Amino acid sequence: MDWNKYKIIEEKGIHFKEYEIEGKHGIILLQVPIKEDTQEEIDTLHRVFAEVVLDELRREKERNKNASHKKRNDD
Repeated sequence: MDWNKYKIIEEKGIHFKEYEIEGKHGIILLQVPIKEDTQEEIDTLHRVFAEVVLDELRREKERNKNASHKKRNDD
């Protein structure tokens, strides 16, 4: 999907970027409002990214822990 290809549409005085996404059962139209992000939205985005990173670090730590236990058991 090319995120640089979209149409600008207007509905009820609100402007949207409209993306066409090929789905399993046909075309999906994704309409994203064009507006400035609020500080709350920015904070939420940062929090979500931080949670994803922390979750991945926890999973990696758990994998390493399990691998070292398995290695000790194999010896």
